[in-house]
Formats: sequence, structure tokens, C-alpha cells
Amino acid sequence: MNFHTLRSLIKKGQISPVYYFFGREKYLAEILSEEIIKNKIPYEEREYSVFKLELEETGWEEIVNLLSTSSFFSKNKVVIVKTGALPRKKKVESTKEIIFLKNYLSSPSKSSYLIVIGEERSAELFDILSGSPSCTTFFLYPLKPEEIEPLIEERVRENGKKISPSAMAILVEEAQEDLSLVLNDLEKVLVYIGDKDKIEKEDVESLVSYSGRFRIDELIKAIDARDKHSAFRILKDILDNFDPIFIVGTIASVFCRRYNNLLGQESQIRVRNNLNEEEKNKVLKALEKKMKRNEFILKVIFDTDIKIKSNPFNRGMIEEMIAKIIEGEGLTGNDGI
Repeated sequence: MNFHTLRSLIKKGQISPVYYFFGREKYLAEILSEEIIKNKIPYEEREYSVFKLELEETGWEEIVNLLSTSSFFSKNKVVIVKTGALPRKKKVESTKEIIFLKNYLSSPSKSSYLIVIGEERSAELFDILSGSPSCTTFFLYPLKPEEIEPLIEERVRENGKKISPSAMAILVEEAQEDLSLVLNDLEKVLVYIGDKDKIEKEDVESLVSYSGRFRIDELIKAIDARDKHSAFRILKDILDNFDPIFIVGTIASVFCRRYNNLLGQESQIRVRNNLNEEEKNKVLKALEKKMKRNEFILKVIFDTDIKIKSNPFNRGMIEEMIAKIIEGEGLTGNDGI
């Protein structure tokens, strides 16, 4: 079964009680999950009928209890569980608790829908879930160009617009590297063209985060890896295609989103009852380290943003910013940042 076939079945209301999506194309899982939510949960009820959990933080016993408990506010509920590499102790606990999932699969709730998402396929989970007639398993494979085009066409059509073949070709090519980024870029283009009824190649080239081989998302990856050589090579290409103020603003938006996500994770950890104090403090300490790193990066970016607005043609300011972010403690005295 391919992506579009599965999505079509969900749209028609042919929805399984349980889904297991696994693979690196996580954005496809988001699209499929959103279709399930739209089909089963009215918009005004989603705030208290859609639950997003991390297996690292929540055990199967708690997840199954949530699935099995009737909702006072909505007819249905959707529970999304993201899996990942678990610490050894947590992995042992999860293996012990898997019996709760097995029991649930034998008689799943008729009003709850479980979606399990993992970047890597867990052999244990796959064996259990794929063996259940209540579960649909699906590998999140990289879409082919002919599968990407209908997604873009659909977004354009929903907004009452058309798109030229040359504009479509650019978006499809870029989407093979990062589908989620391109669909976000498409939203920007739709706003940018205003009352025009058709997206042209020039519209895409003038606005989309696109610079041939190297793009701003590749720069972010190099920054994350603290790979200065790659970062400066990518930056040189980007500076030839983008305004320095735009580059700084785009990088800032990425790290602002990350910081907000970390704040949300910290808040959730503090109220978790399924972690003992030692485990909770360990997770909070790891989050604190990430938050300090992010705070440091944002300070460097905002300082650069102020300077570059008074001298927008000074490319050296961005190079200095990238160096400070990558070197961290080397230039600021912030140990471990």
C-alpha cells in the first residue's frame, strides 16, 4: 500500500483502531495523523481529545488506561505516541509493560484511536502490532516525484490557485530533500502572490528557501553538528542567493521554535507521575543543558540581528555569528555551551 492509497482510505473513514508508522519521513506521519484527527475529532474538541505522548516519558500501562477511559467531552479520542531510543532502564520497563499493549490489541476501544510513530522500526513493537488485525503498519518511505506532485497540487487548489509546470518542477525537486520545508515554503508563496491566480516560477524563486545544492536547512544541520568547515562552505553559497537579514531571521526562527519546544517538554516532565525523582531530575538536567545551549545561540543571533540591520551588507557579521555559535565556549567562556 502506498502513501496516497492509505491517506485515501483514512479520508473515506476506513480507519483502523491502531496504526504503526515507522521511517525517517516523519512528516508523512503528521499528514496521516492529521487526516485521522480531522475524520474523528471535531475541530472544537481537539484541544481535549487529542493526546500527544512520548514513550520515553509515558509507559504502556498509562497509555492503555488513557485509551480505555471514556471521554466526558468528546465521542472519540486520538492518542499519538512517539517512540525513540530509550535508556536501558526505561527500555526494560517498557518491555515489561508491553503486556498492557498486547491485551489492549485483543479488544481495542471502539472510540479511541492509537497512532504509534517511530523513526526506526522497533522489532518488538512491529512483531506485536503487525500481528494484530486491529493494527495497520506503514513504512514512511521517501515519496517519488509523481507522489509529491499531488500533495502540492492539492494545497494550491485548496487555496483557489493554479501552479505553472516550471514552478511545480522546482518545488518537487526540493521536496525530495525536505517535504515539510517545501510545503511550508508553499504556504509563504501562496501569501506572497496575493490576488494572482497562478504561481509562476519567478514567485517560487523569489521567496522559497532555495539555493540549489546548499540551503539554509543544511546550514542549520552543520551548526548542530558544530561542523565549521561545512557551515562556512554552505553559508558562502547562501549569501550569494539571500539577503543577510533574511538569513539571520530564518536561523532565529528555527532556534526560537526549538526553545519553545524545550520549555514545553520541561513543563510536561515536571508534572509526570510515572517518573521517580531520580529519573525526573536526570531528564530535567539534560533539558537544562539543551536550554542553556539554545539561550546562548539566541543571544548571539539577536546581537547579530541588531548590528546587521544598521549595516545590512556586512556579510562578515553573519560569518562571525556562525563561528560564535559553533565554537561556543571558545569565544564566550560558557563552559559546555
